[in-house]
Amino acid sequence: MFSLSIGCVDVTTAEIRTVLEALKLFRASKWFNRFRLVVESDCELVIQCLRCPIIAPPVFKPLIQLCLDILGGCDCTFQYTPRECNKVADKLARSGIARLDDLVLVFDK
Repeated sequence: MFSLSIGCVDVTTAEIRTVLEALKLFRASKWFNRFRLVVESDCELVIQCLRCPIIAPPVFKPLIQLCLDILGGCDCTFQYTPRECNKVADKLARSGIARLDDLVLVFDK
């Protein structure tokens, strides 16, 4: 799970920037290219744009492309998960609104 202090931006930009930062962390980890990554979001537009970047509105295309470039062929899927289906992630996201520092939780089996 990942929560990022990103300042004041629109919701979609905030979600893409958070995905981007999480992907950077994954890319730098020992798990990159060793495990399949599943990126979940309750923002359906972000998931659609990551799955098919050509449909991304022009304002989001540079960030979406950065996300995909970071993955560079890594085995990854993008999954839409409605907010009501993931209470823990929603609570974490809400707690990040006023957070000054970033928060990263890693669950390793």
